Amino acid sequence: MRKFFLLGLFIIPLPLLAAAPPLTQRAAGRVLLQTDQRGQAWYVNPGDGKRYFLQNPGGCWELAPQLALGIRTADLNKLPAAGKRGGDRGLARRLSGRFLLATEQRGRLYFVSPLDSRATPLNDPESCWTAVLRAHLGVKTADLAQVPMNTRQITFDPAFNGVAAARLEDGQIADGTRADEILPIASLTKLMTAMVLLDHDPDWDQVVPITADALAYPQLYVDPGDVTSEVPFTSGDRVTVRDLWRAMLVASSNQAAGMLAGASSLTEREFVAAMNTKANALGLTRTRFTDPSGLDPYNVSTAAEMARLAAAAFSQPEIARTSVMGQFTIAARRPDGTARDIPVVNRNATLLRFGPDGAKSGFLIEAQRTVAVRRGETIAVVLHARSMKERNQLLSQLLADPR
Repeated sequence: MRKFFLLGLFIIPLPLLAAAPPLTQRAAGRVLLQTDQRGQAWYVNPGDGKRYFLQNPGGCWELAPQLALGIRTADLNKLPAAGKRGGDRGLARRLSGRFLLATEQRGRLYFVSPLDSRATPLNDPESCWTAVLRAHLGVKTADLAQVPMNTRQITFDPAFNGVAAARLEDGQIADGTRADEILPIASLTKLMTAMVLLDHDPDWDQVVPITADALAYPQLYVDPGDVTSEVPFTSGDRVTVRDLWRAMLVASSNQAAGMLAGASSLTEREFVAAMNTKANALGLTRTRFTDPSGLDPYNVSTAAEMARLAAAAFSQPEIARTSVMGQFTIAARRPDGTARDIPVVNRNATLLRFGPDGAKSGFLIEAQRTVAVRRGETIAVVLHARSMKERNQLLSQLLADPR
């Protein structure tokens, strides 16, 4: 009995002591849902072991054919049928969690569930979304780092916990840290917004009415209680395009950015398309825009590409001069025609101490502290600084400035 007890003592705990399979193994073919980030979804492709962002059903539908394996109908029929067992188990294991493209069915898409090896037909974005979410795992954002990020998608990695920086001199990146990491750029987006506006020859004296919808614009991207960079406009005010321009670049007003896009004669969708077209024209292949203000964290770039964008923006005097104004006053008109002065102060006092010829900063939780500065012929960019101190220390290094 004693020997049996001792043997049992050593045998029984073994399953308890066995290490859980690594997340990369458990996640293959499944969707990782960020439980601390409103359930953002990442599909882990068994083919390359990388994770791919699924922003919404449309993103799933777009990604499926890119990652799908071609398959003949005869092989597709070897997979388990609905409600039945059997089939070619070896084939089922190899295709578990994969997207399939039926080459003899006019490219019809399927997803092989890692739960039961069934091949579910994908007919539209919603069916794609439903099929992949059946096999999901909840994870914390920090755990995502265990599964490598793909390099195909132009999107950011929420598990990134570093800082990126770049210095541009004579059109070349002269120095940098993680300069090719795709990251949210927050209000640095407004530099592209400004360039697109100049491309459309704005009427600086055009009067724009401030509407309730314009004031509510930030709530498309942030919660109503969140504080964003704004100017104290009032519904019914009337202001000029020139004053909105200054509000956007000096105070980083998101409302002003939205109103300027609306005053450009383009719809917001057309305006964002123009932003991306201009990015392509500048040779920025890892930069993408989704709104004119930068409130959407999916406005992304790299430190290296942001430096090239900033160089193009600050080469235009209207942008550079306005961005370093210390203060100004908006001459608004109330609905009854009476004047209402709105004082605006540049919130980047620490940046102005660097003596820049052009400067823009931004902040989002996803983006952390971002900044682009031109001084002389040097462009310095910092993305994802975790504090103002870290941001300014890196700027000092990039500008070779002891301040």
